[in-house]
Amino acid sequence: MKLFFLFHFLAFFALSFQNSQAKDDDCLPNEVIVRVFDEYDGWKHQCKKVCPEEHKYIDKKRCVEFCADTYDLQQKIKQGILCLKSPCPTKTSQLGGTNQCVEMCPQNMLIINGICKNSTSCPDGTYKENSTIGMVCVGKCSSALYVDGNRCVKKCSSKQVIEGINCSDNCSSAKPYRFLNVSDYENPMTVCMLHCPKGFVNFQNKCIEYDDCIGKYRVVYQDGCYDSCPPPTVLDSQTTCSYDIVVLYTTLEAVSFSLAFILFLSILVMCCCKGRLGCKCKPSSAKELEDVATLVDESNEEILYG
Repeated sequence: MKLFFLFHFLAFFALSFQNSQAKDDDCLPNEVIVRVFDEYDGWKHQCKKVCPEEHKYIDKKRCVEFCADTYDLQQKIKQGILCLKSPCPTKTSQLGGTNQCVEMCPQNMLIINGICKNSTSCPDGTYKENSTIGMVCVGKCSSALYVDGNRCVKKCSSKQVIEGINCSDNCSSAKPYRFLNVSDYENPMTVCMLHCPKGFVNFQNKCIEYDDCIGKYRVVYQDGCYDSCPPPTVLDSQTTCSYDIVVLYTTLEAVSFSLAFILFLSILVMCCCKGRLGCKCKPSSAKELEDVATLVDESNEEILYG
């Protein structure tokens, strides 16, 4: 009988001791496990908000006196100091020259390859991008950001244009036309384009609305806005230009005549040089031919442009 009561007493004591010991999954996410001494229960583990000063380091949620040698990094948090292994956790960076992981890199420093360094410029081929942990050097700007020199920006300045993802002073020949995109009313942007959008025409390398071109007594030809029809086109309505059949025929006729005349002169000179027509080539014949060709070109211009 005594053994029976002893067995139940020990089982009850063990169960009470086990229930008094906090486990990792017993504590809330923002709590840590602290080893405390109770005069009745002895040593036990409890869930606490903060580690005590004499055990301020945290190893797997447990407050300890110091970090083990297997850890090489630390991070200060509300509950104490975390014992960590490289690299620093997400949304933190390692403060250069220390073993500390910080949530915010100071403003006068840059995060390069996860290290918060005392530098004002990023390595070549990288760009400065602002983030929640400080200014980071990145190989490519995040989506919805533009490249302005060596910086990633939310928008280009009002004096700049956007070509692809780059802020520039002017559009390149690859995309020469400027289009004012006002789809975002609060942030209008001038975008470089290869062709103007539907409903717009090019006027002096700017995309303007078709009605704006017509409303200012101009004419439209091949997606372009002009003060008058460019030659050899003529006005075929009040607002558009097209090729004039008569002018086009006259132009082709003049070009054909010029080619035939040049061919005739070439044959004539060859025959003279070979003596078939009883003439001989002179040293100055090349100069004379050049003068003749010049006269032909001038005649063609008079025929084409009146």
